[in-house]
Amino acid sequence: MAVYDLVIVGRGMVGSAAARHATQCLSEEQGPDPPRVALEGPDEPPRDLFSEREVFGAHYDEGRITRKTDPDPTWAWLAQRSIERFAELEEPGGPPFFVECGHLAVAPAETSSLRQRAANARAQGVAIQELGPEELSAQYPYLALPPGARGVYEAD
Repeated sequence: MAVYDLVIVGRGMVGSAAARHATQCLSEEQGPDPPRVALEGPDEPPRDLFSEREVFGAHYDEGRITRKTDPDPTWAWLAQRSIERFAELEEPGGPPFFVECGHLAVAPAETSSLRQRAANARAQGVAIQELGPEELSAQYPYLALPPGARGVYEAD
């Protein structure tokens, strides 16, 4: 029977990142003895099953939306800390996976989430541009937005 220092449940993007981080931390603690870290979870389904089922899991693709702004200040802070480390994760020969392209959050004017997102961004030093209905229409004429929609744009 195999004995592990740590078992992580989940083999997706979060689980594999957690395993990498844990391996580095345990290596520093254990010295020359390599840590034994196991990832447990289902494999990604083969493509031929996609005709039979549509939903297998939440995030089987590589594409994810990332942003530093969020209505919840804790999630915003965690996102900022994570994004700051993306380049470090790509360095040791890993494939590049992050391209900064900005993030636009749009919601009806009466929704509080945009106000909370903007307030958290200002408090945490994230540069944003708040957009009213006219600015949204002018900058993004190809979007069919409901009347009165407002936006918060984060360039990087």
